[in-house]
Amino acid sequence: MSSPESADAWRELLSAFADFDTQFLEGPKAVRGQTAVAEGYQNLATMLALSLDMHFFADPVAPRFIDTLTPFRPDRRWGGDNTDCYYGYAVVDPRRTYRVSGRPNDSVMYSVTVYNEPEPGAWPNRTVGLLYDSDMAIGDDGTF
Repeated sequence: MSSPESADAWRELLSAFADFDTQFLEGPKAVRGQTAVAEGYQNLATMLALSLDMHFFADPVAPRFIDTLTPFRPDRRWGGDNTDCYYGYAVVDPRRTYRVSGRPNDSVMYSVTVYNEPEPGAWPNRTVGLLYDSDMAIGDDGTF
């Protein structure tokens, strides 16, 4: 019996992930010292956890924002973000309509941005929607 497509995809992910540490263990970008190696593995664990939350557990029918970068989740920090900003991520279906609600609190700037997905799994290459707090109807209780 052949394995299901999902099993093949899972094995492909694990196989690819098994080789990622060569990026910081070998070659011209190799790090030195136990601390740097441990940090490399910590970064890999962060990327795996974020990837699972952002894509594997994503549900476009009932999307939820997950924290991707916040001052209070150092285990979720990656890239060159603003260290005092909060970033959330949710997968949505372009064929559906959603209602987003929240509370910007004391944010200097608050926005909801929608990016395209040129092909499955690809990085976005354009913004398809953007709503700033100045364009939102904020109620007396501070919610939109």
